[in-house]
Amino acid sequence: YLKLVVHKDTSQILLLMFGAHLVHFFLIPLMGYLSDIIGRKPVYLTGAVLTAFWGFIGFPMMDTGNNWLIMAAITLGLAIESMTYAPYSALMAELFPTHVRYTALSLCYQVAP
Repeated sequence: YLKLVVHKDTSQILLLMFGAHLVHFFLIPLMGYLSDIIGRKPVYLTGAVLTAFWGFIGFPMMDTGNNWLIMAAITLGLAIESMTYAPYSALMAELFPTHVRYTALSLCYQVAP
């Protein structure tokens, strides 16, 4: 999107992504810790709801062409993504009893498109 629509150079895009992923690197364990404190479902659902709104905020920020706003949009998107990514494994494991957990989760992944 940044290369074709916003017309950013690939090296600029990679640098912006690198900066945003540095923040993401620290946010994943932080969101995992937060999900241990307040619960996995509230953190996951908050991330899911915010994901729906990110497109309305993130793409206009990137369309400006301003490197700082682009990095902020990517960082915001990754921060929201970490709210769903960090508690996901534990949340999925809690859905099924231990004796069928592996089969149930594997079946879901194999059947899903």
